Amino acid sequence: EWPLALTIEDAEALTALAEAKGVKALMGLHLRGAPALRYAADLIRDGFIGKLAGVSLVASLPGIITGSMATRAGGTTLTTIYCGHLLDAMDFYFGGIAELDARNSINLPQADEQGRAIVRDAADHLVIQGVLNGGALFSMDVTGAAPAGFGSIWRITGTEGVIELSTADASARGIANGDP
Repeated sequence: EWPLALTIEDAEALTALAEAKGVKALMGLHLRGAPALRYAADLIRDGFIGKLAGVSLVASLPGIITGSMATRAGGTTLTTIYCGHLLDAMDFYFGGIAELDARNSINLPQADEQGRAIVRDAADHLVIQGVLNGGALFSMDVTGAAPAGFGSIWRITGTEGVIELSTADASARGIANGDP
């Protein structure tokens, strides 16, 4: 699963241990197997929408982010888990990320899903934009602060058409399951 470790030093130690034991260490980036995204990448490669001009993603997690995702200390946050997978998909399927800029905020109340007081220090809303290799622009708006989750919408624009992938299934936040 992503991320491999909480720190670079821990990741390097795990890598060294795997090498010493003669085994492979892998991270699971589950959107690399998403049928709809694979199909969209094939259509782009085959020229279905002309030259890729831009990719935008709006993704929302259902309800509030749990207390376990509220602090950076545990490593399980919107940024490190969901955005990590989504950024990897953006990079993997659409030619690679050349540059990016990001902003984030904390909008949720200082309480967990049970109403207990907590001190949130992990972002619950991220906006990322940048340039893909080849010059196309991309944007991502990922939130865990939505009152009701709706899944995600990918809009892939080319010089000769558009591909739109969407889901209302909150369990398929990044188009991980189902047909395009």
